[in-house]
Amino acid sequence: HAQQRMRVSVAALALAVGCPLLGLPRPRGVAATDPPTDSLEPSGCDGGGSVNNGLQMPPPQSTPWSRLLPNEVRWVAAVPPRHLSGQPHPWYTGVSPLLSHVALGFLFAGGCPYLFHVSHKASGHSPNGVAWHWAGDQLVQNMTRRHDDPAVIAARQRVVTHGCLDDLETISTTSPDIGHAAARLFRRDGFVVVTDVLTQEQVEALQRATAEILKSIFEADPNGEVGGGSGDLPHRYSLGVCSATRHNFHVPAFAQLIDLPTTTPVLTAIFANRSDYVVAGAGGDVCLGGAVEYQALHVDNIWGDFPGAIQEFPPPIVTINFAVQDIDAVNGPIRQIRGTQHSFEPLPSLEDEPLWMKHSTVCPMPAGAAIFRDNRAWHGGTPNLGPSLRALPNLEFFAPWFRSAYLTRTMPREVWEGLSPHGRHAAREVVREDRGVSPGQGYYSPRGEDRHRAVQGDPG
Repeated sequence: HAQQRMRVSVAALALAVGCPLLGLPRPRGVAATDPPTDSLEPSGCDGGGSVNNGLQMPPPQSTPWSRLLPNEVRWVAAVPPRHLSGQPHPWYTGVSPLLSHVALGFLFAGGCPYLFHVSHKASGHSPNGVAWHWAGDQLVQNMTRRHDDPAVIAARQRVVTHGCLDDLETISTTSPDIGHAAARLFRRDGFVVVTDVLTQEQVEALQRATAEILKSIFEADPNGEVGGGSGDLPHRYSLGVCSATRHNFHVPAFAQLIDLPTTTPVLTAIFANRSDYVVAGAGGDVCLGGAVEYQALHVDNIWGDFPGAIQEFPPPIVTINFAVQDIDAVNGPIRQIRGTQHSFEPLPSLEDEPLWMKHSTVCPMPAGAAIFRDNRAWHGGTPNLGPSLRALPNLEFFAPWFRSAYLTRTMPREVWEGLSPHGRHAAREVVREDRGVSPGQGYYSPRGEDRHRAVQGDPG
């Protein structure tokens, strides 16, 4: 890597000087540098009651999962933190080594980003067959996965002090013209939080559905060491990736959220007042208590090989993550970097990511709230230093003008028939054309080989 970095540095230096002389544009987006130190002052977020000055935690019995998940996995000290979870993203493939380094020079120098169309592909694969490109997280080098580890206590204090965006704007479902009010913030920041999206009954139904999925995952991964999601980290899962069908459309509690009076106006407004969008995915993110690692900043690329610069288009994909429990600074809130949905800059590695980005956490979020996210915006998971897991089930929607190979027909027809007329219309491209059962439906594992066997009819 030393030789590669030297070549990149030389190319970057040459191009940083040469590109301005050619009068070519510099990349747009957010610079990955630290702001003035006053932006790192305490935000006033106290962690929503999950901690007491960052030192004490409530017993697990006080969390909403204690009754639903008797086999909940959390804080498994035998699973060491992964301070090296991959390698830096090269941001190039399919070109000669020389051109690759030149392309990297363009990106890192911030000079001539439009001379090459580089492919956003990863440099390798994890043991589970999931592509990875994440750099090491220096913050966990001296930690153990124990809630009383001094380094963990210090980390808990740090997120309490700096966690939660202190100027987070939220929209209430009782706001006048909720759709356009939410769409305005969404277009500006790349995300928006809407409160009171789910009723208490819907929250509890989604909790039960998530718990049933996790029971299967915990049976396959009783120590939480396989994990998954972006970065393939332990104590962290993707509810979509762990499903053998890649989705959870067969689960009524997910499907019933496709058309809600609290979400449909927002989606319609985001998609330029058009309601003929389609639902594309049903998954979500879970981090267990003891997920001490930061997840690297990334984008949720389910658009595949898009013909052109996707950053220049209106929102092609909107993901809605539903809070099924109170989310605070301590229990693994998502972090979102505002305005990056249109950024052409390279994503920073965990090693290079400035602290202000690590502290850009979307919290507090009460149970029943939802965050609408532009899939192109930079985001990542943060440590869950609380006593129990944090779940954010989701639905993914494609704009009326956008389609990709991500769409698959896995929703049972009997589930589809139970939806509202608009829900059925939105699900028209994911519903099965027959009354059969999708291969692997209902099977969950974080291991790719297990899911493959289930799809082939041999779950082992």
